[in-house]
Amino acid sequence: MSELPKGMIQTVCGPIDPANLGSTLCHEHLYHEIDGKPFHPRPPNSIHEKLNSSSINAENLWWTTFHPYSHRDNLNYRDREIMNIITDEMKFLKLNGGDSVVEVTTFGKSLPELKAMSVKSGVNIIAGAGFYVESAMPSHVVQYTTEQIYNEIQSDLLVGVNGIKCGVIGEIASDWPINPFERRALVASAQVQHELGVPVILHPGRNPDAPTEIMRIFLESGGKADKTVMSHLDRTLNDEELLEFARIGCLSEFDLFGSECSYYELSDAFDMPNDATRIRRLKLLIDNGFGHRITISHDIHTKHRLMKYGGHGFSHIHMNVVPKMKMRGYSDQHITDILVNNPKQWLTLVKMDKLKTSKNGISFRDTDVLMNTTGANVENVLGIKKTTLLVKLNKSESIRLSIDWIHNLIFYNFNDKIIAFNLTQPLYGYIVVNEMIFNSILDLCVNPLDSQLFWSVSDNSFNRRGKIMRASEDGSNQTLLIDTDIKEPITLAIDLVIKRLYWIDRALFQIYSIDFNGNDLKSIHKSHQLFKLSFYMIVFHDDIYWSNYYHSSILKMNKFGLNNTQISYLVRTETGSDIESIRIIDPYLQPYSTNRCLHSKCSHLCLPMSDRQYHCVCPQINFNTHLYPNIDCVDKLNERLRATQRSLPQFKPIEFEMINSETYRLINSNPLISTDMSVGMDSQNPNFDHQTDNSYK
Repeated sequence: MSELPKGMIQTVCGPIDPANLGSTLCHEHLYHEIDGKPFHPRPPNSIHEKLNSSSINAENLWWTTFHPYSHRDNLNYRDREIMNIITDEMKFLKLNGGDSVVEVTTFGKSLPELKAMSVKSGVNIIAGAGFYVESAMPSHVVQYTTEQIYNEIQSDLLVGVNGIKCGVIGEIASDWPINPFERRALVASAQVQHELGVPVILHPGRNPDAPTEIMRIFLESGGKADKTVMSHLDRTLNDEELLEFARIGCLSEFDLFGSECSYYELSDAFDMPNDATRIRRLKLLIDNGFGHRITISHDIHTKHRLMKYGGHGFSHIHMNVVPKMKMRGYSDQHITDILVNNPKQWLTLVKMDKLKTSKNGISFRDTDVLMNTTGANVENVLGIKKTTLLVKLNKSESIRLSIDWIHNLIFYNFNDKIIAFNLTQPLYGYIVVNEMIFNSILDLCVNPLDSQLFWSVSDNSFNRRGKIMRASEDGSNQTLLIDTDIKEPITLAIDLVIKRLYWIDRALFQIYSIDFNGNDLKSIHKSHQLFKLSFYMIVFHDDIYWSNYYHSSILKMNKFGLNNTQISYLVRTETGSDIESIRIIDPYLQPYSTNRCLHSKCSHLCLPMSDRQYHCVCPQINFNTHLYPNIDCVDKLNERLRATQRSLPQFKPIEFEMINSETYRLINSNPLISTDMSVGMDSQNPNFDHQTDNSYK
């Protein structure tokens, strides 16, 4: 599969510079094969059957205007005559100032037809990928899993048909209430958007609660509000509801311009507004600060709205609505934002945020919050008075930390290495593990009670082979625990009570566990959507907690797979926030033991070993001098002088400009990412009173 052209807009004729998008209609249909299947209008009186079955003409247009979904010929939107008519309308749109159209058909589209229209008319066409309401889909499609939906949407974006690719996801449609297939489509769309940075457009059911509920599902699944349009709000929400919904942060779309008939055949609960009302209500959004979050269109998908059949056509907004907006107090900038700038921001393909190093507590991208295990905010209860910046690393290096609280050691990974240093004297670093250059260390954890270090590895080959290793904290006695049935063990957590390791395999979408010797492999749970983009996990009492980017949540389940593998959503973050790490601070997780290095008399760094010995090591990194340490140091094992010093692998030391000896603040010449460490302990046992959500089982 090819990659998406980041920073560009993907049309059916290929990528274009966003500066060339121009004035854009963000919700139209130029071809579809729906034939009225998903529409359920009130049945008209049988005496008018002739009006429903005859072709559209001047004699029955009045009937079709009021009954557009009952008139069968009105829904024929795919034969060659219609394609020629719509192509002519695209040419007319171009003459009247329209430059681009977002074609959101997800119920029988034809990418070759759309490309032909674009070439003939000169209008940019951005095609939509995805699925419409369940009732419009073939029976076999309704049975698709979330993963199958995800793969099909991704294929439309990256592969396409004969090289013709979609550039937007949607319209992703839902009835009310939302049924399981439509929910899966929402989740899959959010996941694809999270991974590829593509725009999404959503279609709500005909109920005022529908837009908010759809966005809740979408955002919890990893979607991004500022790259998402909610359609049809002019027929769904009143003024108060509209302003409340706009605060979610997605783009609000009024896309039924030209529909001047208050009679709405698909729902007796709505009186369809006219254009004057739409213009007034959009001005309400602008006056309340949401002018940068508005898109508009006509949503033409039936014959009677085309100019050929007496309708307003695709040029109505440019010819009639824009002049009316200016009469009602819209500035030129307001109109440019609605038709040009907002669509450009929405449709431009972006690179999604990279993972960052987390700070103490639970990290929400730009905000650090400490919570207890029920999700309640317990910020400041730890009495932390001082935060010490120990290390700053390059932004490209996503590191993991593990702390030996008994011996005051920090272990972190840097590329294919694990480095150790002492919390009380972080001047010197020592390379404990040096993996092969083609391997990536994904996570690590330490068992201070037995002075054991565990780490997970994945190679960079196409097939992704993984493994989990164990060693003493000085890197000696390295032992392979598992390298079969494992690909990408992105997380690693330790249970000191029952002496087991847990990990999430992001490639196999499962949680596994083994004992400390690599035996008794168990699969706890498997789920594509829960584990595809997980980042951190921890085991506490009888439960596993992990962070998941798709759901912007901390999730929880029984570590033995009991309770029917019930999944609890412990924390859900605000829109656009990613949970990057979890730290539970509790005596249960930090049992007391003897510090074997307390009286070691090591000149620089003491590392405990699993056989109850300790190792006085010579540092390989000097954060103060920039250079390989040139110091008076003897490498000793358990205070007995060894005959030869340990052979040290070649390693370019991390370079820092200066050190403040009072606070051990190490300042990089190019500080991009920091890891802030503080030490505290909560003596209270956590309360597990929380809400449970089984919807993603």
